[in-house]
Amino acid sequence: GSFAGYFRGDVSVANGKFEVNTTAAAAIKVLAANANISSLELFEAGDFGYEFQYDGSNDKLHLWSRNFSGNEGVRMTWLKNGNVGIGTTNPNLTDFGSASRGIHIKNGQPTIKFEDDADTSYKSFIVQAGTALFIHNASNGLMRFGTNNTERMRITPAGLVGIGTTSPTVPLEVNGTVKFNEASGVSSGTVIIDGTATANPQLRF
Repeated sequence: GSFAGYFRGDVSVANGKFEVNTTAAAAIKVLAANANISSLELFEAGDFGYEFQYDGSNDKLHLWSRNFSGNEGVRMTWLKNGNVGIGTTNPNLTDFGSASRGIHIKNGQPTIKFEDDADTSYKSFIVQAGTALFIHNASNGLMRFGTNNTERMRITPAGLVGIGTTSPTVPLEVNGTVKFNEASGVSSGTVIIDGTATANPQLRF
């Protein structure tokens, strides 16, 4: 092959490894002309692998999967404002707020999965399926919701909801005041107790 440029530090190429040894900070720099593509390719024999690609014309860093039969394309994109895209090369969170920064996942059914490394049966999911959003604990465990570093509500493994209590004993248990306001077109708030003749619905004080 050919080489044009310079090295600083001790450089060696042997046994398929490229090493730069120095007592100071070390780096590999790929410099392309302005508004051009520069990349680092990590391939195996047969030209299957991954490519880190900097798109100088759009200031984006892409991670490509390359030459996978029917499965080639950009997998992740990083923008200089800190946004990360999975399934999109234009991660944008401004529809939530103009200052929003974070991860934008775009797919037919974008999913985030959490799994315990000690026990893989402990897992949960956040899934966008069409217009429906699922927050799902697949384990036999509770779900807790809080603000200001304090728990405000929980759902037990049995599906009981507690607000202001950590041990609900009925489908909805509230420790505190419940307020019913009038709805549009209704003169006052309403409590409806509905049941069958054998269910004996009750309102207790």
